[in-house]
Amino acid sequence: MKNRTQLIIGIVLLTLMFVSVGWSQSSADIVLIIDSSGSMTTNDPNDLRKNAAQLFIGLAASDTQIDIQIGVIDFDDWARPVAPLTRVDPAGKTELEIAVGQINSDGGTNITAGLQVGFDVLSEATDQGGRKAAVLLTDGEDNSNTQPVVSNYFAQNWSIYTIGLGGGINRAKLETIARDTPQGEYFQADRVTIQEIYNAIFAKVTRKSVLANLSGYINQEQSISKNVSIDPGITQTNISVSWQGSTIGTALVDPSGREITPDTADALGIGYQVAPTFAIYTIENPMSGEWQMRITGTDIPPEGEPYSLLVTGASDFVTNFLAFEPSYAIADTVRIGIRIEEKTGDTAQPVLGAAASATIIRPDGRIETIDLFDDGTHNDNAAGDGVYTADYVNLDVLGAYLIRASAQTDFSREIQHQFVVGALDNVFVDGATLVPAAGATLRRTPKIISAVISGPAGNIDSRSIVLKIDGTVAAYTYDDINQIVSFKPVKMSRGIHTVSLSVNDSVETNWSFEVQSGGDTRFDLLMVLLGEELNLLEAPPIAAAAPSLGTQAAAPAFVVHCDLEGISPNAHWALTAKNLRTGATAIPGKAAWTTLNHGSAVQVGDILAVELRAADGTIIAGPHLHTVSSADIYNASVRVQLTVRDVQRKETRLGQNYPNPFNPETWIPYQLREPTEVSIQIYDGSGHLVRTLNVGMKPAGTYRTRHRATFWNGKNEKGEPVASGVYFYTLQTPEFSATRRMLILK
Repeated sequence: MKNRTQLIIGIVLLTLMFVSVGWSQSSADIVLIIDSSGSMTTNDPNDLRKNAAQLFIGLAASDTQIDIQIGVIDFDDWARPVAPLTRVDPAGKTELEIAVGQINSDGGTNITAGLQVGFDVLSEATDQGGRKAAVLLTDGEDNSNTQPVVSNYFAQNWSIYTIGLGGGINRAKLETIARDTPQGEYFQADRVTIQEIYNAIFAKVTRKSVLANLSGYINQEQSISKNVSIDPGITQTNISVSWQGSTIGTALVDPSGREITPDTADALGIGYQVAPTFAIYTIENPMSGEWQMRITGTDIPPEGEPYSLLVTGASDFVTNFLAFEPSYAIADTVRIGIRIEEKTGDTAQPVLGAAASATIIRPDGRIETIDLFDDGTHNDNAAGDGVYTADYVNLDVLGAYLIRASAQTDFSREIQHQFVVGALDNVFVDGATLVPAAGATLRRTPKIISAVISGPAGNIDSRSIVLKIDGTVAAYTYDDINQIVSFKPVKMSRGIHTVSLSVNDSVETNWSFEVQSGGDTRFDLLMVLLGEELNLLEAPPIAAAAPSLGTQAAAPAFVVHCDLEGISPNAHWALTAKNLRTGATAIPGKAAWTTLNHGSAVQVGDILAVELRAADGTIIAGPHLHTVSSADIYNASVRVQLTVRDVQRKETRLGQNYPNPFNPETWIPYQLREPTEVSIQIYDGSGHLVRTLNVGMKPAGTYRTRHRATFWNGKNEKGEPVASGVYFYTLQTPEFSATRRMLILK
């Protein structure tokens, strides 16, 4: 009897302990009410609404902090539950995905029936304590009276999020349905934004913050990087990319510089899901700081494809933008608003008295900042309701506008959203990619001036690109895969400098930056490469004559201009330069000439390494590595810049293979900080392992030249030549992993 009493007391105390420390998991019950009327065959012929629902289910499956159940309702003239409330564990996820796949396109539109069945399904939930919400998507309208069933949702404190797809909707009705429920919200969708809307709604239902909601256009083999800040309060983050029907490769880089790929995520304790139209990374207790998502178009149609990147975070404080339109027109007004809440269990209270503002980075590079105010209009409370808003009216340029909103109270957070004036598939200069950034103040001349042209590659006339620096036409280079216009300037005078970039004779972007040169001294050195040797002669800078090389991949003569910054004219120093393909090295005062028939001086993909040493042999600048491009070959010259004290740390790193593209042989350079076992894995564009190169134990040092870098002959494990296409190679040591891309062209 005594033992039984002790057992009962123990159970009671354990139960109280669970309650007192908050170990009871939060829960959410959600119904997806999806229009299956016949008009969907026109408005959604590719079943994007199904892909979006699958993404919603995938996000729920990745959430380890909330117990989530989802039900699926199919409605047209009438409504039926194709899936009851189902817990989103592995088995439930499969059941829900099958249910979504059963939705067809036939019949009329009865919104009231869909909402009623959704209400009935939510009412059957065994746990009535968690958050409950309905997500209604429709492309049509009906004449039924939705007010009674919406009142039932309101009475239960359940939210309805409505999504209008296409132009045949009754927007006012859908807005009213959402507005008449607690924190309900209306979203206007199109084929580009539908998946990101479902993603954003999932975050709002589960009371997460949308830290970044960024859209763009990607082309075949194009690589795009986007950065997002994750603050220390975030306990879990989902980083997802969605697209429509092709294949996009993804990789993450954490604030320490570690790269995370689909192949390495599991070993690093990071969740990863992939489906035909989306990929999701889930990180528990993420490192705070700047994260980067890299996406690569691996199987993209010729016209390119839109993508959406959405980053959510779980924390005690919730910050989210109010809904935006899919796109805007010139002279429209944009209502910018953020809702700030503090969570307590399954409830949340508005945060009053926060300092909030929004910085807008325009397509033309101009940066504007506006304050956001809480005027209580969302619940008619003069004291405020935790929603901070302001109108932005300067929509006078086509393109993407990036908003960075900041909120400060007991915490500090920045969230990002991108909206488009015009259409996402228009050609425009992406103002968020300008280098140097518009309005930047630099201590010295920038190493590069560049910008990314957004839009389908086939719509960009590269012959029309004009880059001007302070009104003078500049000899830029254009990377037609990544759509980057770039220019390496010589020494610029101190003061304000203006850049103008125009494309297609219709799009023009202008931005300015300031240079504070500080009296640095520079030298211009003329390096002439002949045959397989490098001759370095001190000379004033001259323009190199461009030979008629056409599309050749090699040049018998080549000029390298080297700018030295931050060094006294009387200092004792030594400059060395090396072509890593040939191993030829040159120093000032030593002429090493050979005949031209010894071969080309440089080839596309060659890496030129230039470094500056003090009199005692210590490296004081560099090594600077420049990979020779086809544009460099055409111009028969390149300009590199070395700055004293800018010394590359000796750390483990993976270099770019050379030549690249190649057929059929290539060399993979790398550098080791300490002695270690090395292997290199090669994967095809689908992520399948093609070849493992077991390099073995290697001492610390640099492995860049053909005599030391790792060689691959373009064959798989069976000794068969691989096909043309994009491949990835990963350097693997016990303490390090990094991946780069290469291209075989046959």
